[in-house]
Amino acid sequence: MSHDVIELQEGAVLVADAHYADYRPLFKSLIDKIESGTIETTQLVLMGDVFDLLFAPMSRLQHNEADIIRQLNRLSQKIEIIYLEGNHDFLLKKIFPRMKIYTLAQQPVAARFKGKSGWLAHGDWGGDLKFRVFTKIIRSSFNLFFLNLLDRLFFYRISDGFRRRLASKKICSDFRGFEEHIKKRFLDHPGYKGWFVEGHYHQGSSFSMEALFYRNLSALACNQSYFVVQSNKDEISLSECTL
Repeated sequence: MSHDVIELQEGAVLVADAHYADYRPLFKSLIDKIESGTIETTQLVLMGDVFDLLFAPMSRLQHNEADIIRQLNRLSQKIEIIYLEGNHDFLLKKIFPRMKIYTLAQQPVAARFKGKSGWLAHGDWGGDLKFRVFTKIIRSSFNLFFLNLLDRLFFYRISDGFRRRLASKKICSDFRGFEEHIKKRFLDHPGYKGWFVEGHYHQGSSFSMEALFYRNLSALACNQSYFVVQSNKDEISLSECTL
């Protein structure tokens, strides 16, 4: 968990789970509209899994997404971009040097809007010991450095194989028992109050839990949805928009 506090701005754009790749290109349409001013905002919050597969040590993955990486870096010189790393995109600081990057270890991140406190996360935080060990292994720069060497040695068959499997993966489905799953997680990790916004699950649902209002964002890849921060009597309101 980070000790930083994200100050959300009125009109900020939030986007979750775009799973961008050449076989799923919708995210670029959103960035094109922000860059051209068709969608006006001074703050963009990327809620993780924006890319279907991107991490700095793997050179092939950066090469595949070179155009959109350049475009995002250009945009980050004009507006504030905050990036909460997901389970498909991590170790991003070297790729996006001007962005404010939050790793999994720093999430959930405290946030404020008009003085009201809340939390932002990609959504893959918590979990049991086995899951936490797994996340550390796959996010190891040391391990990925050697995986990149192997990938280059075998003419990028490893990274290209990853992409082929992800391209055929079904990512849009209902999570039965989702509300119960989330409520149990907060019982295991108590202390969160105010509002809590995350992606990861692609469910687009919301509900209240005692002192906490929870919202899971729809996935851009599934619903063509992004969200705009608005105020409702000084309370945070997320308006769902469709590309």
